[in-house]
Amino acid sequence: MDVVTLWTNREALSFFTPQALNFYLPAFMIASLLHPKQADVLPSEVCSTLNPPKTEDIGNFKVRMAVFNEGQKRAIQAFLMFARDNLGIEEARHALHRFWLR
Repeated sequence: MDVVTLWTNREALSFFTPQALNFYLPAFMIASLLHPKQADVLPSEVCSTLNPPKTEDIGNFKVRMAVFNEGQKRAIQAFLMFARDNLGIEEARHALHRFWLR
């Protein structure tokens, strides 16, 4: 999938079923890394999707993230670290601290 198509459909990330998120998230992450200028706000959208809600009820978030295997979880952690360290995305830092590095 090209970066323009992904950017155009970036809002879909929050509506994907767990299985759809598992299938499409890598494309969004790769496009964000390979084409950062074209991706525009796409990396922030990905980080937002990977950030648990601030409310106490994060059950739905955990269900959505449970579809990822250990290798995929490590790739998500690496993406979030890159976004935090190189793109300055605050949502990435929050996601790592609140969920992905626990």
